[in-house]
Amino acid sequence: MEDLVSALVSDIGLPSADEKTRMKFGELKGFVTYIADDFDEPLEDFKDYM
Repeated sequence: MEDLVSALVSDIGLPSADEKTRMKFGELKGFVTYIADDFDEPLEDFKDYM
């Protein structure tokens, strides 16, 4: 079974468990470019629950 999984992973180009790399600090810097001014405000849909 492991051979089958390894073959499928290598065929589609996914990294194996040994090749996985961890995300580095700051790698997504600049990914979020806009956050609305009212981002932290409660949503109208949840007023009944608050």
